[in-house]
Amino acid sequence: ANMSHTNDFTLSAFIAANKQWLAKDELVKRLHSMPGLEPLRCIGNTQLEFAEFRDASAQNGTLAFRAAAAQNDIGVHFTHGLHFMQSYVSVVDRTVTGALHFLPSTSSDSRTVSSGAVAAAVDEILSDMAWRLDCAGFTASLTIQPCVDHAGNNIAVPVAKTLRYIGEANSIQKTSKGGMKCCVFGTLSSADGATVYARASAVFVQPAGVPTPSELEHKLKVAGSQEEANAIYVADAEAKDAVLQRTREHLRLAALETMRASLGALRFVTHLPNFETSYAQWAGEHCCGRFHATNCALDVPELNGKVFMALSEHVSGAPLLGIVKFSACAQGPPSSAHGGSRFAVLQHAAMQLCRAEIGTPFFLDMCEVKMKAQLPLDVTIKVEVGLAREKSGTCLMLEGRLVDLEGKVVYDILTATARCAPA
Repeated sequence: ANMSHTNDFTLSAFIAANKQWLAKDELVKRLHSMPGLEPLRCIGNTQLEFAEFRDASAQNGTLAFRAAAAQNDIGVHFTHGLHFMQSYVSVVDRTVTGALHFLPSTSSDSRTVSSGAVAAAVDEILSDMAWRLDCAGFTASLTIQPCVDHAGNNIAVPVAKTLRYIGEANSIQKTSKGGMKCCVFGTLSSADGATVYARASAVFVQPAGVPTPSELEHKLKVAGSQEEANAIYVADAEAKDAVLQRTREHLRLAALETMRASLGALRFVTHLPNFETSYAQWAGEHCCGRFHATNCALDVPELNGKVFMALSEHVSGAPLLGIVKFSACAQGPPSSAHGGSRFAVLQHAAMQLCRAEIGTPFFLDMCEVKMKAQLPLDVTIKVEVGLAREKSGTCLMLEGRLVDLEGKVVYDILTATARCAPA
């Protein structure tokens, strides 16, 4: 189950390894047999079944392919290929608990998980909690506080060990525009709960008019089967705008063609094959001498094969600037970048700035990202991170954002605090 993705990037290989983990992991077995817990289902499917449906929808012209296109779905979830997880909902209260297993693809030293990979996993954990509250919303904000040991050092999250998480509700309310907003929080710990690695909170917003999870479940039940539901999706899309439906099918096919690379067939992949070649081409087209191509795999392995990123040379006291592009392997909502991938990019930029400004070992003791707009895939945008105020002793206050190249659309806003690590 500890696949490294060095030999097989296909989504089907990830699914096969995931099945092995589900069948053999002791924490999963314990949670599965625990009274009062049921596997979380999203529109009738478990998380693994959802991945299997996506893999089966890769064949152009099939009903599943066309239904996914009707929903504007063109890519693979950012976290596919990074971790296995299985959530369970409590039948007695509004909580979610589950098992999480990080793969070697999230680590640069084969021992500890990159902080960005932790953030992406936490985003999905808290998203499951929002789903439990009948809120099918987008991540509006995500805040993560890594835990420290008695000496004040960050507690490293281990690779290839199953961890446990718990998600709980804080509040849920209607928005002024007729939508829904829910506030949730959670913890990530060792399987026995003795070591807590991180605490997090998030806000999810479901716009007015977007069906709730219970409404989506009802539609599936009325349809009678997933195949019938797919037929309804396609028929509704064509009746509404047949030209748009054909355009979405062409876009989905183009994304798959990019993923297939040397695979010889249309297949979904968790990471773009030949990423170094694609990265070099992108950097050559966009860097224009202002940015240096940064090998993000050194510091942020979860971006390797999924997200393109280049940063400028930093000048002390000045903001750190860069450009970034989220590929179809970094999808969250249909045709949009995953909230966890956006958090990881801003967090990485913040850490690069801290390295330049502090020089000594440091850690981020709080990082919050507010997501202001859906961020499209395969579009190059700017990343900016700077000091929010003058350095104060061993502490740095940071602020940053993701914005379009013209500076008109702000996608995300970062606020973070960094401190020097204890001597």
